[in-house]
Amino acid sequence: NGLIITPDSAGSYIWTGASDTDWNTSSNWLGGNIPSSSSIITIPPVTNQPVIASGNSVTIDDVSNLIFDTGSSITVDGTLKLTGDFTIDSKITEASSGNLIISGTLTNTESFTSSTLNLECTNISAANNLEFKNITLATGASISRSGDASITSIACEDITFNGSASVGSDISLVYNGALFASGNVSFAGN
Repeated sequence: NGLIITPDSAGSYIWTGASDTDWNTSSNWLGGNIPSSSSIITIPPVTNQPVIASGNSVTIDDVSNLIFDTGSSITVDGTLKLTGDFTIDSKITEASSGNLIISGTLTNTESFTSSTLNLECTNISAANNLEFKNITLATGASISRSGDASITSIACEDITFNGSASVGSDISLVYNGALFASGNVSFAGN
């Protein structure tokens, strides 16, 4: 059930939500085409916001081309895979048991809390507080603070470091379950 979205300068896809909330329903997209090759995917603030259903996976190969208009959001019950960097600003809504997978750096511009969404990424550059159910970080990962906040909290149940990693200063790493590390993890902060 995977959908791969590959950038194509000729393509532009706009969500309408005309039929329902299912990302994989063609009548929910302007022109009736589910994105399969695109340069711009726009999610406007319509009544039916998109949902990636449980068991479904959407891959977007260039996240700079996923645009959320003010008042829009996406619910991830399945898996949203983003290759490259991604900025989260509370437009991804909490899901029942979804996964957010980012091959680059996750940056947040606003506080984001989800007790059910799992995060898998390479790096976290936090400008505000983040909370996920579970966090898995790639080999060589770093968690750092960006922006003007003096202390940023990264919270989760379990956190897994798949190899060596570093946690920067002014980062409060809070986990209520277990910390797993298959390499050295250095903590310069709290």
